[in-house]
Amino acid sequence: MKVNLYIDENEKDLRIDIYSDAMNEEIEEILKLQNLITNKNIVAYSDDKIFIFEPEEIVRIYSESRKVLIETLDSKIYKLKIPLYEVEEVFQEEFIRISKSELVNFFQLQQLEQAFNGQIKLTLKNGQTAYVSRRFVKELKRRLGI
Repeated sequence: MKVNLYIDENEKDLRIDIYSDAMNEEIEEILKLQNLITNKNIVAYSDDKIFIFEPEEIVRIYSESRKVLIETLDSKIYKLKIPLYEVEEVFQEEFIRISKSELVNFFQLQQLEQAFNGQIKLTLKNGQTAYVSRRFVKELKRRLGI
């Protein structure tokens, strides 16, 4: 890998340009690192394509069959290449853990209702439902101020 650094006092924003003949592991690592530094976007994958989402475009993030997946507002599913706990650490204002394997976008919550066994049933703005396990109910109530 070759790195060039240019200092230009006319450049107001930091800009990173990557040139390569193909997508590879090094580029994926750079994108993940850039994402973690800026805390603004989530890099996801579908087939051979890379998609960049802002947190408000994502309804939930969950693990299934040893993969971490995101569901967007339009109910499409994409794969992440970072573990669920890293997403939770970086985006703790936007997402809240509701179970061992799922985070939901705090700003996509529409309705809560008491469910069985002390769980809470969530209805999200896209109509999806999810259940908050008892272990995570206290934190959800704290975040909601109830």
